[in-house]
Amino acid sequence: MENSGDPADDRPREVNAQLIRIASQLASVLLTVALFLGWGQYLGIPIGTLLASAGIGGVAIALGAQDTLKTLFGTMMLMADKPFRVGERIRFSYWYLPPDHWRAKASQAYFQSVSTLLDDLRKEFDTNRDARRTLAPTYMDRYGRRIDRLPILNVDPELLAYGASVSASLRGTAVTTRKAGVSVRAAQFLKTGKRTE
Repeated sequence: MENSGDPADDRPREVNAQLIRIASQLASVLLTVALFLGWGQYLGIPIGTLLASAGIGGVAIALGAQDTLKTLFGTMMLMADKPFRVGERIRFSYWYLPPDHWRAKASQAYFQSVSTLLDDLRKEFDTNRDARRTLAPTYMDRYGRRIDRLPILNVDPELLAYGASVSASLRGTAVTTRKAGVSVRAAQFLKTGKRTE
């Protein structure tokens, strides 16, 4: 990020309270471990064996939690560095992108995802006989849940309301179709005395 010449860019970056809290908790854990080791040595516990086994266990845990540790340290570095603030313009490859650009991109991606899901549901009904007949409520409910799980960061609120409305319509139709199917089967059973699937 380049300095845009704004006097606010020259102000010092303040230390984040969360970073201080994390550092103090880490320091307290390290101090507790050091005190435990000193106390154990005083009581005659073989510290060398304990450290060797803890080292082997630590390597196993570190290999298993590699991605988590990478994310944790990356987050701490971002919190300490604070490369940009809310409302600042960010320069990527010589293009300044205002916040409205991100909102437009996210909204466009959200709308395309909802449209694609609805097209997929239509294709499912066109090509799958079971989806049209017996499993229609299940498919509508499934696609409604998929719309609910779409990423919503920076998406326009009106577009989010549209997505929620489409999802609610699909789920409502699924519930109504299930109830209608139960009513039809119950009427057929009362009329014929035979259970239908």
